[in-house]
Amino acid sequence: MFTDIFSYPFMQRALISAVLTALACGIVGIFVVMRGLSFMGAGIAHSAFAGAVFGILVGINPLLMGLLFSLAMSFGVGYTTRKGHLREDVSIGMLFSFMMALAIVFIKLIPGYNSEAYSYLFGDVLGTTWDSMILITLMAILVIAVSFLFFKEFQAIIFDEDMALAMGLPVSLIFYVLLSLIAITIVSSMSTVGAILVFALITAPAAAAHQITHKIGNMLLISVAFAEISAVGGVVSSGFFTFLPPGSLIVFYSVSIFFITMYVSPKRKRLRHSEKRYGEAIDDTSK
Repeated sequence: MFTDIFSYPFMQRALISAVLTALACGIVGIFVVMRGLSFMGAGIAHSAFAGAVFGILVGINPLLMGLLFSLAMSFGVGYTTRKGHLREDVSIGMLFSFMMALAIVFIKLIPGYNSEAYSYLFGDVLGTTWDSMILITLMAILVIAVSFLFFKEFQAIIFDEDMALAMGLPVSLIFYVLLSLIAITIVSSMSTVGAILVFALITAPAAAAHQITHKIGNMLLISVAFAEISAVGGVVSSGFFTFLPPGSLIVFYSVSIFFITMYVSPKRKRLRHSEKRYGEAIDDTSK
């Protein structure tokens, strides 16, 4: 029975953690997709994994160390991009590789096989502890608060950074705040879906919402709804099919929703209709 599955404390913690994770990912994913920072998300995810493994190695909370490494990655990309006059993808690619190299070194330094290290790579929402859940809750609250506090500023640098500069906005500071928000979201999601899969949970619901509407406010709400459906669906499905990992199911649902929305997208239908009318107009002109 459905109610019997969630009578277990570990399933309750898993569901709460998944819901909070999806909420943060659904919000931040909009800024990531609209600003074109998808590759940045992947880089921060792997730096968070390096930090988590380092935390296990030295006996410090892995999520806290993952947050520190993620912030270091974020600021490193922002600094090298703006001070070194490099493209963002160049900075990300360089630091991405560096963080992965560190992660491999830290794994080798841990004696024997450590299942906790690999749980942060692939996710283990069913193994969420109360301490981890509290930390995830605090991070989710912080993400929500900062997102709404800087919502207009984020929109400004997403759509027209030059105009934001002309308006006198501290573009560099806002950009660093956005990168920090991405880092916090990824770290809070890492124990749920893992460093490898968190990238999809951030981008897929937001990309699906983008298929439905142009308005960023509506897009945000739809993105959160899709992320929550994916998260709850993944945890519930894993409760019935215990041989399937919940993190993978969450990502499976989120990407599936994207493909469905892409197929039924009203924006694509309008585009096809416009292209058809344009083609008919060209044919009439040529006659």
